[in-house]
Amino acid sequence: RFAPDIVVIVLVHNDFHESFRPQASRYTSSFLKLRIANGVVSGEIAPAPYSENWKDTLRQTALARYFYYRWRVSPGTVTAGIVRLLGVGEAGRFEANVDVAAVHAALAAVRVATDYAFRRLKGLAERHNFCLLLVMDGVRGAIYQESGGATLELNQLAAEMAARHGLALVDLHPIFAADWAQRRERFEFAADGHWNRQAHQIAAETVQAWLHQHAGRSN
Repeated sequence: RFAPDIVVIVLVHNDFHESFRPQASRYTSSFLKLRIANGVVSGEIAPAPYSENWKDTLRQTALARYFYYRWRVSPGTVTAGIVRLLGVGEAGRFEANVDVAAVHAALAAVRVATDYAFRRLKGLAERHNFCLLLVMDGVRGAIYQESGGATLELNQLAAEMAARHGLALVDLHPIFAADWAQRRERFEFAADGHWNRQAHQIAAETVQAWLHQHAGRSN
């Protein structure tokens, strides 16, 4: 509609399995989902309009925001606390906002979904004649611990599929890691896992450098 010259898509680690697996969170029904059957994408499930409910009213209260942002109290943290307290099971290990075991178990479907999505993106870029750049988030928790992250497998998968379909991809993991080694400043807000100002600045400079070098070339 707007005939863009350049489209930049930022990928984060929960984008992969949530593209086909329903999630019990606020906006999940409001995004397109893929239907996967017998190892292939058999169709697309159209997004549904978001409708407010009693939870939205609760979120507007100062008390709810205080517990959620100051004390990080959410349904997920409460459930995990009960599981640990009662000893009825183990809470999942989370890294980069995904349950590592759940994603690993669904890795075959993740590959199918990523392959399909990247092929569709390549087709859009060709039909509408725009330069497409994919930017993959780093596994920030692993960077702080200076260890290999389990979800780095998704970074590798994204790079593999991008190469398969001739798409440009910039992986921010080594770029964030180099910045952390030098400045020791985190990349997200204390009360929220999303990028803070520094992370946005690094990502923006990285994209700008790539565009200066490649934007004039064909996809």
